[in-house]
Amino acid sequence: MIILQREAKGERLCDNERNIFKKFIETIVLPRVYENVRLC
Repeated sequence: MIILQREAKGERLCDNERNIFKKFIETIVLPRVYENVRLC
């Protein structure tokens, strides 16, 4: 959540934090989105 707040403020994230954020999106957000699309 801290990463999201910092991203919202427009602060530049270091590569490590950005990779963690990307991994979080790919592993949690995308599968749910695809699941919702399949349910439609």
